[in-house]
Amino acid sequence: MPVKTTLAAMASADVEIGLSTAWYEPQGSLISNDEVAEFVAQSEGRLRGAAGADLTRPVQAVRELRRAVEELGFVALRIVPWLWQLPPTGRLHYPLCAACVDLGTPFCTQVGHTGPLRPSETGRPIPYIDQVALDLPELTIGAGTSATPGPRK
Repeated sequence: MPVKTTLAAMASADVEIGLSTAWYEPQGSLISNDEVAEFVAQSEGRLRGAAGADLTRPVQAVRELRRAVEELGFVALRIVPWLWQLPPTGRLHYPLCAACVDLGTPFCTQVGHTGPLRPSETGRPIPYIDQVALDLPELTIGAGTSATPGPRK
């Protein structure tokens, strides 16, 4: 969707600031951090970026999160658990969550049922989100529903 279309929709709904998010899954990026950064740069300050990360490469994922926050100006990390079939308590999330604490960046995730034909188990707030909050009390957690991105390129 062109940035102008997004900005027009935001204006018609009286939305001042929006969040544009990267989407990563085990097969790679659906929408990369760099693509989101380009979208944000064209938004006349109306959009903020939320980073995505490849959970299968935790060290590289932490480096990419740091780059997204420190160099691209992103304001959050977003991981969609049903894409990974791994709840937020999965061991691959914790290095990123710890980096979020260090960076002062919220960790955003999906809760509730999935839209596509995937198991909804990973979206249960209890026991998953509450356990992450207990394990990492300094972490800011954003939990909400998710929309499915458009078709893969």
